[in-house]
Amino acid sequence: MRERLSLAFERFKEGSRALGRRVQQVVVTVLLVGLYVVGLGATRVLATVFFRRGLGLYASEDRPTYWLDAEGYDGDRDQLLKQF
Repeated sequence: MRERLSLAFERFKEGSRALGRRVQQVVVTVLLVGLYVVGLGATRVLATVFFRRGLGLYASEDRPTYWLDAEGYDGDRDQLLKQF
């Protein structure tokens, strides 16, 4: 009788742990997805409202590249191949 009661209690503990892990996994997943959506949504709204000029700074201009040429830079190939 005592062994059966002990076995039933162990099964109950294992089942409770498994249920707790599943509930925890679902809650954490739902909260993280919600936080991600709200966080990105708020960032997008704030950026659009307050920094609209900055967002359009690099609007599609007809340029082959956005790299800028360095000023005052000597591009001597032999000099560049030497380390020091």
